[in-house]
Amino acid sequence: GVRRLSGAGRTAAAFVAGLLTGLAVAGAQAGPDAPRWTEAAALSAPRTYAQAALLANGRILVEGGIDRDAPGVVASHSELFDPRTGRATPVGTADPGRLWQTLTVMPNDIALSVGGVVRGPNGGWTAQAVAAAYDPWSGRYVHVRQPTYPRSDHGATVLHDGRLMVVGGHDGPRFVRAVELYDPRTDRWSVAAPLPALTRR
Repeated sequence: GVRRLSGAGRTAAAFVAGLLTGLAVAGAQAGPDAPRWTEAAALSAPRTYAQAALLANGRILVEGGIDRDAPGVVASHSELFDPRTGRATPVGTADPGRLWQTLTVMPNDIALSVGGVVRGPNGGWTAQAVAAAYDPWSGRYVHVRQPTYPRSDHGATVLHDGRLMVVGGHDGPRFVRAVELYDPRTDRWSVAAPLPALTRR
């Protein structure tokens, strides 16, 4: 579900994409102004290992993940949580449904998800060379070019020049050294220098 954190006269919306884990500091006691969690909204379906990103229109996009009670079902539909109304509404699909992908808001306001794994027919998980882009202003997914290398558990960050750098990750048991750059102005991927090989001393 979605929970809201409030306290000290401030209110912030927070999305919980999986199991909430509370961190208690030994000996600490909550004061009257201590932040506290309250129920804000419910998502349309249970999901864990999902990704969430704050969009330019103030809503939170929730994408991917699985139902922990039905681990063979990967969520392909996404949802939007609006902190102003406290409502979560289903939106389009990011096919294929994935987990362990990255979800990054680009300088052009597009939320770009890259990579991740899908559940195969044999029950195993397979890394994907896939990208999906959500446009917050049209409220739908739009087509973008696909990356070259399948990967999951990777990193992604926006560079100063507006390109997205996607680094590392896994493809099954193999570590991915490949680095790719996505330019939203040209909708093109390019391959950068790979990560250096690790050497043991």
